[in-house]
Amino acid sequence: MQNNNNNKKNIESENIKVKNLNIGRIIIGLSELGKLSISDFKINLSITKTIAYLSEIEQAFSKSKRALMDSYIAVDDNGSYLVDGGKFFIYKSKKDKEDYIKNVTALDEVENEISFSIKASQLQKISGLTSSTMTKFHELIIDDLK
Repeated sequence: MQNNNNNKKNIESENIKVKNLNIGRIIIGLSELGKLSISDFKINLSITKTIAYLSEIEQAFSKSKRALMDSYIAVDDNGSYLVDGGKFFIYKSKKDKEDYIKNVTALDEVENEISFSIKASQLQKISGLTSSTMTKFHELIIDDLK
């Protein structure tokens, strides 16, 4: 097991801003990372805490987005959103469409601070980690391999 000084070198407590739109992708990437065999307790704990924190943000984001959809998108008699040709929502009015797009874009762009990052040199040591997984949480990787 590594000592605390080594752990501080591997996990940084940098505050990184991440937009709502990217939270789901990052959770998926960190979940994939968390399933790999990592012997360092502090890294595993940080991954778990970060996923829990981001999941709360994602839940609030989804609830807010659903409320916007309810406000602006037309529904049928069963309460399902109306869709034109199976591809595009049908809005209650032209103004509702404009307002929905404006408000959902603003919601997508809200930034959240995350106090987790990991050095590329530490990720390099994790067996089975793919570039596909790393791409999902790339904002949280510190490139110390230069």
